Amino acid sequence: PSPLPSAAADQRASTVNLLSFAMPVSSVLIVIAMEAEAAPIVEHLRLTPSDKMPSPFKAFAGTFQGALNVTIVCPGPCPIHGVDAVGTEAASLATYIGVQTYEPDVVINAGTCGGFQKRGAAIGDVYLVDEFRRHDRRIPIPAFASYADGSMEASTQTALLVDALKESWDVEKGPEAKGAVKQGLLTTGNSFANTDRCVEVMESFGAHVKDMEGQAVAWTCHITHTKLIGIKSVTDIVDREEGTAPGESEFLENLSAAARSLKTALVIVLKVLQARELDHV
Repeated sequence: PSPLPSAAADQRASTVNLLSFAMPVSSVLIVIAMEAEAAPIVEHLRLTPSDKMPSPFKAFAGTFQGALNVTIVCPGPCPIHGVDAVGTEAASLATYIGVQTYEPDVVINAGTCGGFQKRGAAIGDVYLVDEFRRHDRRIPIPAFASYADGSMEASTQTALLVDALKESWDVEKGPEAKGAVKQGLLTTGNSFANTDRCVEVMESFGAHVKDMEGQAVAWTCHITHTKLIGIKSVTDIVDREEGTAPGESEFLENLSAAARSLKTALVIVLKVLQARELDHV
């Protein structure tokens, strides 16, 4: 067939853009590393197991307020060691398979994190991520420097989401929780404990929070052209004073409370997404 005239082609493109602009958010995939982190939101939304993900991945699906399709995907237990498969490999693979399987409009990477108190983080704070980086991927070859750094900006309008989350959070949690919702840079590495070099790199980034999955999820969303929201709840302080309880003790002590905070934040963000068009996220 002959090509469309230029004017007709321009009109068709405008129509396609307009339809895209008006498209509502109808499907969300939430990627969470640990089942203990996922349990409160699975229970709250009354999600049921989905058998569409291959083993060992776990998935739970349902609808939010009858309209928004929501699926939670966890890497599941490591088939060799029997513990939650935390870290970048499992998170990236779970995200990729989840996106291919459920075709979401938006991915949310939700989970716990360590926070830097020198930049305002406190136990129980909830962060929306505006930039993702890697602090443990060191490749001393100039051409690979930016890849090793892994810097990726959020693909959603973080400031707008933060404002909406703050407003509803303060109403739901009360005056004592005011100021607990923040935004900042997340750095990712495959070790819970830090080497001196890791600390140097994280400081060079000006990191607010650190985890073991976020940047890998961001990279996977980038290559699959899927919008991403990062939500993290602080369980432990990275730059704690010497002589205080180690981070792993803080993490275990605060995991349940952080998971409940994640649940509250996720419900609020799902309400925001349900009310928005995709291009306004």
